Amino acid sequence: MGRSCTLKGKPLTLEGPELKVGDTAPDATLKKDLVNDFSLSSTKGKARIFSVVPSLDTPVCADQTRRFFKEATALPNVSFFTISCDLPMAMARFCGAEGIDAERIQNLSDHKDTDFGRKYGTLISDLRIQSRAVFVVDTNDKLCYVEYVPEVADHPHQHHQGEPERAGNPQPACVSVAAERALQRRHRGSYKDQGKCSDQLGEIAANVWIHGLSCASKVRLIRCPAGNRR
Repeated sequence: MGRSCTLKGKPLTLEGPELKVGDTAPDATLKKDLVNDFSLSSTKGKARIFSVVPSLDTPVCADQTRRFFKEATALPNVSFFTISCDLPMAMARFCGAEGIDAERIQNLSDHKDTDFGRKYGTLISDLRIQSRAVFVVDTNDKLCYVEYVPEVADHPHQHHQGEPERAGNPQPACVSVAAERALQRRHRGSYKDQGKCSDQLGEIAANVWIHGLSCASKVRLIRCPAGNRR
């Protein structure tokens, strides 16, 4: 059965796979400007957040990008990316007008080959735009949070809320505890199986606020001290 989303209630077909927590984040090639390519494989080794939007020329996408930028300034160890099929010049123009620092939240355009959309399952091929989605990738290139927003006109997490948002009283929405525990089990198992240890206690904390709604993904990568293998 094919995958789909809606745009103001109209069904639209999605191209590509439906990725899940625990999957390896696919590599994809996008454009960082009109001439130069950017490979996602070049971001390996850092926690990353991919904010996927249909177009920065729309209010919901603009709000989502502003909010991610606000959080990016407080999380220097997490790389933020805005991904859309907008032309690179249009994305750069939006960020310039909004005062968004491209060093903290980098724009990547999928307009040329739609490689990201096909590999991450976000391409609405009939309209040649991305559906709305959020992906959080850990330092081992595993997806630790995945959200495909079913209604493109909605903000991320809006469809999860039991009641409408109230001004000044945001409703928290947290990443599944089961997903976090599954990641912890996998990391502990891999260290045990491979006999690898580290003298560091690592913790990735990616706190994403979208349109006043809190989405916290906290993945602890606990490693045993050197000389004390499990």
